[in-house]
Amino acid sequence: LVTTLSAFIIGVEMAAQSSGGPSTDIVDLWKRSEELVKISAVKSPQAIAPASSSQLSTERSAIWTNLSQLSPADQATIMSRLAATWPYAKERRALNWPVHAGIIANCLTSAAICTKINADMVLYNAKTPFLEAVKKAPKAPFVFGIYSSGVTFFVMHQIFISPSIFGEARPCSSCLMSTAAAVALTSGVAVPMLSTPYLAYYILLQRSTDKFPPMKSMMDVMTLCWEGSRAARPLLPAVVAFQVAVATAATYAALWGRSRLFDTLDSDVELARDLMVGAQSQMGMKEKVLDWIAKVPLLGGVVKETPPEQERIKV
Repeated sequence: LVTTLSAFIIGVEMAAQSSGGPSTDIVDLWKRSEELVKISAVKSPQAIAPASSSQLSTERSAIWTNLSQLSPADQATIMSRLAATWPYAKERRALNWPVHAGIIANCLTSAAICTKINADMVLYNAKTPFLEAVKKAPKAPFVFGIYSSGVTFFVMHQIFISPSIFGEARPCSSCLMSTAAAVALTSGVAVPMLSTPYLAYYILLQRSTDKFPPMKSMMDVMTLCWEGSRAARPLLPAVVAFQVAVATAATYAALWGRSRLFDTLDSDVELARDLMVGAQSQMGMKEKVLDWIAKVPLLGGVVKETPPEQERIKV
């Protein structure tokens, strides 16, 4: 059998050579492929020429090269300072005003929710007009509800929204709008509805005329939150729609301002360099407070100087 197969293969090779066709030997195939590559290289040198490093990597200015080396927190700090000193008014407002719009919206919705719950639990009349409830009811739940809502919104905005707006990577618009709506609903609706019943109940416990049972179990705590927030539930459709509308408009404005800012930095290198230098020369609120404390004779020793290895990298 082996002899028969060997004779068949030799016969096929002899037939191919006698007919003038190309040889099927592996070495001959490799030689012919090298000749074809050389012919192709002569006809079109750019077809198989290796791509240079400039073709594989996009050209970027020194500003963006240095900015990409910073941490995300440092990038957000530099770009937020740059947005505060941006020379174009519309784009500067689009980047800076959304935070203020969100805080104002949270103050309005939390004021409505806190007043309704306060009037129901303290004045025993959930239908009390807004101004009358603010005047007659204790001010602590009202003020603390607005304060906690505004602080919660600012902290969550700095954690979840600002790094995406002022970061180098292009953010997902739909994802950022969804995150902004969730932040607004959490800080402007959920926080006052969950915290105000406990504040109002604490005020009731401080009264000397009326006696209320203290909370002794987790079930009592959850029941107080559920029953205390019942008066503000009719406001939910209005406050939720208002918060979502404000968050969507604010995020759209911030994304538009970010797009214009980054496009301008890409197209005008000289302007980008001047603005970056001006942004670095500005001091943030934290740096101003620490600098003021360092100048106080009795408190100057508390503030330690930042060692060189921990200083922020400058663009």
